[in-house]
Amino acid sequence: MKRKKKRNRKRKKKRKAKKRKTKKKQRKRRKRKKKKRKMKKNKKRKKTKKKKKKMKEKKKKRKKKKRRMKKKKRKKKRKKRKKKKKRRRNRKTKKRKKKWKTKKRKKKKKKKKKKRKKKRKKKKRKKKKTKKKKKKKTKRKKRKTTKD
Repeated sequence: MKRKKKRNRKRKKKRKAKKRKTKKKQRKRRKRKKKKRKMKKNKKRKKTKKKKKKMKEKKKKRKKKKRRMKKKKRKKKRKKRKKKKKRRRNRKTKKRKKKWKTKKRKKKKKKKKKKRKKKRKKKKRKKKKTKKKKKKKTKRKKRKTTKD
């Protein structure tokens, strides 16, 4: 009986030591995972910062282009206005008398009713049956056997 007790005690000690070891390993693994996660986050942050910077630069370029285009449009419009003014000056000015007239009411046009055509039923043409020519069977001549 005594021997059995001792053996059990030894087993318990071993088990405890193993548990301690596994816990240590787990802690280390967790730490490593945490570190990796942080590294990933930092990498992502850097990437997003770069992307944002690029996007800002692109936006600036776009805005500049838009401004330039607007300036060009304005210039074109000014030129057109000047041309119109010149044309107006060249016209002979005439004072037109305004005649007050009552508005004429437009007569509504009557819609013509469309006559519906009766659809003719198409007659189905009967297909002519072509007779198949029968092939003539050629009879084979029997060989006459000579009787000895």
